[in-house]
Amino acid sequence: MNGPWWRLLQPHRREVALAAASAAITGALPGLAAASLASAVDALTQQPDRALPMGLAAAAALALDGLITWWRGVHLRRVALAMATAARQAATKAALADGAAAPAGTLLHDAEDAANGVHAAVSLLRQPLVLLGLAVAAVAASPAASVVALVAGCLAVPAARWLRRDTRRLANEVAARRDRWMAAALEAIEAGPTLRAAGATSAALQRLRASLDQGAGAREAYDRARGRPALAARLAGASAIAVLFMASPMLDPSTLAGVGAAVALAWRPAAALAEAVSMFERAHAAAGRIPEPRRQASPSGHWDPSAPTVTLCDVRLVAGPRVLADKLDFTVRAGGLAVLRGPSGAGKSTLLAVLAGERPPDGGQVHVGSSAPSDLPAGPLAYVRQDDIVFDLPIRDNMTLGRDIPDATVAALADELGVRLGGPPGLRGHQLSGGERQRLLVARALAGTPRLLLLDEAVSALDAASAERVRDAVLRRRGACTIIVVAHDPLWDAAADVVWTLGSSDQMH
Repeated sequence: MNGPWWRLLQPHRREVALAAASAAITGALPGLAAASLASAVDALTQQPDRALPMGLAAAAALALDGLITWWRGVHLRRVALAMATAARQAATKAALADGAAAPAGTLLHDAEDAANGVHAAVSLLRQPLVLLGLAVAAVAASPAASVVALVAGCLAVPAARWLRRDTRRLANEVAARRDRWMAAALEAIEAGPTLRAAGATSAALQRLRASLDQGAGAREAYDRARGRPALAARLAGASAIAVLFMASPMLDPSTLAGVGAAVALAWRPAAALAEAVSMFERAHAAAGRIPEPRRQASPSGHWDPSAPTVTLCDVRLVAGPRVLADKLDFTVRAGGLAVLRGPSGAGKSTLLAVLAGERPPDGGQVHVGSSAPSDLPAGPLAYVRQDDIVFDLPIRDNMTLGRDIPDATVAALADELGVRLGGPPGLRGHQLSGGERQRLLVARALAGTPRLLLLDEAVSALDAASAERVRDAVLRRRGACTIIVVAHDPLWDAAADVVWTLGSSDQMH
């Protein structure tokens, strides 16, 4: 019991054990109700004074079972909600740790399916006990009559399993189409301004509508298949009851009542058992799709106590079949400023990603201080990408990202860079202009007092005065921070210790 689903269940094992115990203890109540009903009917003709207590006992057994079942459902829904939340957090954590986007289907649906397995697990324990208790009650009422009824009732489970043969395939198809539609919808929403400008919104909506219709069709087919086990159980139960009543002239009323009640009460647990098997299989499959953070070795490097020296030796960068750069050799002194230049696709952003430890070089060696970038622990590195994320949080929170940075420091930095502290800037920061976004991203990078600062076209959207303001703020950190900038502004070149032009003939000057 060490699979993905069992690991999700582990923190809630006590709550689930309590629910399972209640399910096991109350599993005999429906059978007790059927036996009490048979005794009540028998007492009507022989001992009328006992009929009422026996009838009330049957009603009390069913009422108690219903009450405990309701409590167990509420209890398990709370556990399932906690499991779904944990699954979504695990998927998000894996995405953040590994740099891959968590699939929308995982965050929205697989987590829910995995969590619902807790209901199925308890049902798999309870329903066989219920069916066993009802079988005992039926046999006690009339062994001969119960044989025919129970044979018909027992056909429900194999019939349900036979009818489930396409359910798993259809469920996978629904999940795939749902994820494709969600990805297409999010893409179209994000590209809304571009689509409107090109007059292409109608075509985009038509593609989405067709994708949604396909997803709805797959879901409808899946829902039909999912209902087949319950239908099989109902038909088997109806057949058993019909057989009983055809044989009623040969049965006394108490026997008919006992066996009939047992069969009538058996169809629901039989259907629930078949559905629980299907749900439990879906839960395990869904839990297996929820990604887990990869175990990473402890960093073997360390940050120098001051700004590091950055050294590249014979570095090679490759993107697919293209060689972006080869035999790169240069050094940026501790606390110095280096400017990377070159045409688009020359490997400037790729080189920054290597220096940030996000990917290894395709050859050669890179050292930040005395360590390779990938060996360094999380620490005083700030990397501003061209289109970095802005969260729908207050501007102050976007600057600090949960780090313990004093309000006075945030206010001073905002004033230095011209960042207006205010409320949330909307999803992905869409309420900010390009210049406002870039000033905020630089402020976020400087707020952590970095020792290595990597800037990728960090002032390209700013007017001349704002760009100079940001550049001056960055240059004031020289000495305490080693700075490497991708920029095409000659004013950066004038302040740099080294300017490296990447391209067909990599050169330093």
